[in-house]
Amino acid sequence: ECFWGDPGVSPECFWGAVPPRMAGAGRGGLVGVTLSVFGLVGGGWCMNDEAAAHYGGVLEQLGLGRRFLRRLFGRCGTPRVAWQIDPFGHSREMAATFAQVGDPEIPALLDPVQRVQPPCVCPLSPLAGEVTWLSLVTRLSRLSPGILPNMYNPPPGLCWDQLCSDPPVVDGDGPERNVDSVVTSFLRAAAQQYRTRHILMTMGSDFHYENAHLWFKNLDKLIAHANARV
Repeated sequence: ECFWGDPGVSPECFWGAVPPRMAGAGRGGLVGVTLSVFGLVGGGWCMNDEAAAHYGGVLEQLGLGRRFLRRLFGRCGTPRVAWQIDPFGHSREMAATFAQVGDPEIPALLDPVQRVQPPCVCPLSPLAGEVTWLSLVTRLSRLSPGILPNMYNPPPGLCWDQLCSDPPVVDGDGPERNVDSVVTSFLRAAAQQYRTRHILMTMGSDFHYENAHLWFKNLDKLIAHANARV
């Protein structure tokens, strides 16, 4: 499942820029959302900071983005997952806000949060990737965040951007085949950090996807072979 986090980079802008012959293909995103092929996270017009953001501004941009998604996708446009990565600090008010704007059928929202920046980063203890985030308001403000073990960067050994040096995934029958060891290390690393089967894996980083072909070619192989073991 893929996720789209910033309605501010809106599909309306994209569809207005592409040639008419391609517009129909772009509208396939509407079908993707309604069929749950990919999900919408956060729902704000942007992902606001926390430590330096005003309460009114946070609510305004969340409302702006969510109204846009509702008009565009209908009920399927209501995000059920919060999204806060690299927000320059964390506040309990964000926990309260996420809980109160979330889908009532989802009592706990998964909220990926950034760890402390170096040099204060310490390795997460085994199975410590999931915690509880409490607020001072109602019992609805009990969230279940997932803490990313590698900030928002790719897992070790799985960076396939233009400037990365990790080897590609080779799934042929030749002597260079490495897909088995790559998938094994990928699954073991995830199992050491999380208790549940719902795991967010960030693939990319700042200014990545300069060569998107490299990324998606390797990701397709990783996904296919990892799913084959389930």
